[in-house]
Amino acid sequence: MAKKYLVKKEDQSKINNLIILGPSGSGKGTQAELLARKFNLKMLDGGEYLRKILSSKSKESKRVAEKMNKGNLAPTDIIRDWMKMQIFSRPISRVLIFSGQPRMLGEAKLALKWFQESGRGIPLVIFLKVSNREVLKRLEKRYICAKCKKVYTLDAPPKKFCKICGGKIIKRADDTPKLIKNRLAYFKIQVAQTLKFFKKKGILIEVNGEQSVVETHKEIVRKIGDYFKK
Repeated sequence: MAKKYLVKKEDQSKINNLIILGPSGSGKGTQAELLARKFNLKMLDGGEYLRKILSSKSKESKRVAEKMNKGNLAPTDIIRDWMKMQIFSRPISRVLIFSGQPRMLGEAKLALKWFQESGRGIPLVIFLKVSNREVLKRLEKRYICAKCKKVYTLDAPPKKFCKICGGKIIKRADDTPKLIKNRLAYFKIQVAQTLKFFKKKGILIEVNGEQSVVETHKEIVRKIGDYFKK
């Protein structure tokens, strides 16, 4: 059975990749996974990449920790280099979906340049709109596996171990109310410019991220379809 791709061959000169953005707790990783499964995309998670750096003993680990442990965005050059490598190293026939990146305006401009230089065309950007109140509510319930980093959403502190690898389920170090508010403040200031840039380019789709996972996914799929009908 032939594999189903998001973008038809005749449309690939226009758009053949996706970027999904949103504040912490907006569900962008979950939605990226759903889209990746539905349309056979290659999901690339900037947050996962940064967590791998944090768990390593590399020179970059200390730099990333100093930023993220204070609730700030990760160093721009690390994300920039990672995105460039992914865009140019993956087969053009493999449709990509970036979760959470690029966020900074400079990264966004470079990313569009790289997408075009690599022959991938222009990406479509999905933004999950979620209020600060909803973000705080969701992140109060968020826990992760200390070993494999699987995310769990729980109403009370967990007493069990990760069902995937058996690792201990813990609270993320940067998921304190103070650091969450720091991240939201940085997101509002920095990412607002990026979203404005994508909107001006005519490639931004806004989605209500406060719905259920299923309803948010349905809205994304519908709006992607509407976009290609333009």
